[in-house]
Amino acid sequence: MKLLTTAIFLIYTTLTFAQEDSKKIFFSTFLQTGYSYRTINNDYYHENPAGTFGGGLSVSYKLNKLKIESGIQYQQYALVSKFDGVTFGDQIDRQTGFINTNNQDFNAVSFKYLHQYISIPLGINYNIIQFGAKNSIHVSAGIASNFYVNSKVIQKKYKGNKSIERKSENYIFDARKICLSSYYAVTYERSIKNIAFFVGPKFDLFHNPTTNSTSVKRTPYKVSLFVGVDF
Repeated sequence: MKLLTTAIFLIYTTLTFAQEDSKKIFFSTFLQTGYSYRTINNDYYHENPAGTFGGGLSVSYKLNKLKIESGIQYQQYALVSKFDGVTFGDQIDRQTGFINTNNQDFNAVSFKYLHQYISIPLGINYNIIQFGAKNSIHVSAGIASNFYVNSKVIQKKYKGNKSIERKSENYIFDARKICLSSYYAVTYERSIKNIAFFVGPKFDLFHNPTTNSTSVKRTPYKVSLFVGVDF
């Protein structure tokens, strides 16, 4: 609630200031979709990158070719653990414990661990190349404070290569409440009247572990397609 109240106050303050200096204040809304985490292969256990989404609202202040930007975002980070060739007996998932596989209806099982955050970024956006009046290339970079919200685990059972069952539930673990990350993006921007559309790759990287555990340290990263509208 405190985070939401602070975000509303910042947006209200910015909108008020924007009325006074509208030529230098810009807003943008964006979506990003891509893959997060890393790949680990160990015998029958596979930890693979997982599809994730994100989105948010940004506000920026323009100084010539440079913009100082902030805002509020929703971000996901995830990984997938998959066990192939399971037969009778119990296999062990190192995060959820025992998996009951005393069933011939499926021969593989996967777990997607989806972690959700509210992020507050602070960064810069620079116009490095201008093509006429409407086309440009921008680079942006910055840091973000990520506030942990919730986690889910999505279990899928497979028969052959076909998914035959899906189950989703909340996943509780010793999550670090606030994590620091950085982001980097390169975007192509096309202006049409008072609106600019942009698209490009974006890279997000955590700089401290997502859990309080000292034995398992995970620092996720994410590579995404970044699309949005600047107005």
